[in-house]
Amino acid sequence: MPDRPLCQGGVMPATHPIDEYVRVLDRRLTGPRRVKRDLLTEARDSMVDATEAYESAGLAPADAAVRAVTEFGAPGRIAVAYQMELAAHAGRRLAMLIGLLPVLGMLLGDRMWQGSPWSDATAVPASYLMVARALNVATVGLGVLAVAGLLGLRWQARTGADPTPLCRLFGLTVLAVLALETGLGAAIWVATVVLWPAALTWPPMLTGGVVLVVLFTILVTTAVRCLRTVGAVPDARRVSLVSSRPGTC
Repeated sequence: MPDRPLCQGGVMPATHPIDEYVRVLDRRLTGPRRVKRDLLTEARDSMVDATEAYESAGLAPADAAVRAVTEFGAPGRIAVAYQMELAAHAGRRLAMLIGLLPVLGMLLGDRMWQGSPWSDATAVPASYLMVARALNVATVGLGVLAVAGLLGLRWQARTGADPTPLCRLFGLTVLAVLALETGLGAAIWVATVVLWPAALTWPPMLTGGVVLVVLFTILVTTAVRCLRTVGAVPDARRVSLVSSRPGTC
């Protein structure tokens, strides 16, 4: 959808130009609410300051506001930079959350098994141990992925590179690893119940299972939101191309 002109033929719109601009920009952006709100506030404050400066230079309030909005840039073009910033923030948030998983996983694993009726079992199938080791490797790998994601995003922020490709790859990889861990974790849980039925009534096992389900749900939701934020960057670029055509105010 192309940008709505903020002025036509020198006639002021019914709403204040800055308010209209912020509303248009708000509709363009997708991402973390707090960061989005901060960006919109930053844009508004910048235009308000410019308006006050032009008024001090002698322009009428209406003309000063229109000039400040025009010089700030078309909402479609500004949305591209803001949307990329939202994508980078969503990627960093996801990285920090998944970085907690290895620590919580190890703590919960110890608590779920410590003192259980089967904790001293010696006849454990080799397949069970193999799946357990695979789950541990996947969990550690997720922690490594979190560190790599944070370092990559920090490097891109310093160089000014587009964070979209890295955030997209990062989000998809996190979802894939979480899917693998979910499958391995479910297999371990079922095998534990089959081998040691007392696990169904062992409180730490039940509590830890609920906590892990909640944690994984939060992580998957965060990863999906990250990908949605990243996916809005190409849309913002298309809007920017449309708004750059002749005829816009």
